[in-house]
Amino acid sequence: MHLLLVALATSLLPAAEDDPQRIFDRAVAVQTPSGTTAPLIAFEATYHVSLFEYDEPGGHRIRSGTIRQRWQRDGEKSRYRRTLRQDVGDELPMTYLHDGRQYWYQRHGEPARDLKSGPEYKKDHDALKDEIRRTEHLMELFILAELKKQKGVVLSMGRKDVVVALSKRERKPVHELVLDRPGHRSLVLRIGKEDHRVYEAEIRPGPKKEPVESFRFSFHELMDAPDLGRILVPTRVEYMKDGRTILRANTPSSDGGASKHLRFNPPLRRKDFQPER
Repeated sequence: MHLLLVALATSLLPAAEDDPQRIFDRAVAVQTPSGTTAPLIAFEATYHVSLFEYDEPGGHRIRSGTIRQRWQRDGEKSRYRRTLRQDVGDELPMTYLHDGRQYWYQRHGEPARDLKSGPEYKKDHDALKDEIRRTEHLMELFILAELKKQKGVVLSMGRKDVVVALSKRERKPVHELVLDRPGHRSLVLRIGKEDHRVYEAEIRPGPKKEPVESFRFSFHELMDAPDLGRILVPTRVEYMKDGRTILRANTPSSDGGASKHLRFNPPLRRKDFQPER
């Protein structure tokens, strides 16, 4: 009788392939194999990027260049700095900045412009705020272990038999995991069935009818980071909005890999996010 009850109870447990907590824990273990001892509160990176700019009513152009990016969380405030040096043409490097209070735009060697000083800068101001928010979403995904600490997170399985196309040739079968979080938009993670790496993350619309935003990750690489130990990071990130590619970013592969171009929790200060004088 006892054995019958054990067998019955075991049959009612979800299989490993349908256990969202187990799948999530495996992804955390793969991403941070030595564990984490501190949250991610600052980030600095150099990327080669392709920026897709869509014209109305249709079509788009692609700008490419090198981006130097900084981000920092200080309590409830967020700071951000991004400089773009284009590959083609003689256009001066462009920097967008936010020090937690003010928003600026500055071309190299020229005075900074306060993006809240007039209606002519509203488009740039809105675009910068959107870029900062997008970066903060990305920072959450770099340390999945921190997502587990958010209150009220509910994990569930999404669709079955999902495949992520990383390129024309490479396709990955994935588990689709849904994270519902009070006060946040739902997050969908697509985690490799074989290697437990995160290959896609989708942020679903909330009550404000936001666009569907998604990140695609590939060419993962292990690196050592102060405070965080060993961490698996993608060296290629693609960002899409409502299915349209907005940005592709790669760490330069010929010069030291991820550890050369990504820094986690560097000692940044507020003045590092202010215009050059």
